[in-house]
Amino acid sequence: MTQEQKGDIESIRNGGEALLALIDDILEFSRAEKEKVELELKPFSLKHCIEESLDMVVFQASKKKLNLTYTVIYGTPDTIVGDHGRLRQILVNLLTNAVKFTDKGTYRC
Repeated sequence: MTQEQKGDIESIRNGGEALLALIDDILEFSRAEKEKVELELKPFSLKHCIEESLDMVVFQASKKKLNLTYTVIYGTPDTIVGDHGRLRQILVNLLTNAVKFTDKGTYRC
C-alpha cells in the first residue's frame, strides 16, 4: 500500500471509531439525564487526540480549500489523564464548526 492509501485507511478507521463514540454518547446522554455519567480518567496522548480530531474534519476542510494546522506550546505534556473520547468529541465539534463557518484561510488550533 502507498502512504496515501495507509493514511486513507487510518482516516476511515478513525471515522468508524468516532461513529461508535457518537453512538455511545447518545446512550450516555440518556444516562446523563438520570445523573449517571462517569468520565474516564485514563492516560492518553494529547497530540494523538488532536491529530485524530483533525483527521475527522480534514476532508470537509479540503473540499473548501482550507488548511488545518495545529501547534502544541512547548512544555505541554504529551500524556495527560482524562476522558480521551470526550475531549475528541469536543475538539471535533469545535473543528467542524470552524470549517463550516470559515470560507477561506487557515484555522489554527
